[in-house]
Amino acid sequence: MQRVSNLCHGALVSTAGLTIPAVLTIGLLTGRPVLLAETPVDLLLLGLTLLLTLATFSARRLTALHGAAHLFVFALYGVSVFA
Repeated sequence: MQRVSNLCHGALVSTAGLTIPAVLTIGLLTGRPVLLAETPVDLLLLGLTLLLTLATFSARRLTALHGAAHLFVFALYGVSVFA
């Protein structure tokens, strides 16, 4: 469990500590503005995902309906990305 936690935290630190500064540096070098914000639709889908995950983890038994709901939210996210 400790190894998994360490790997997860390492991935988070490398993403926040390396990727975001690299993107900002590239934006400065190219002269293009970088917007690090989410759209209202993405925030809504994130909130929906968190609520659905909470409902899934608090259920005594998982059913196919739980999985279908997660797949539906994923499909909605895909539609919002490519729309």
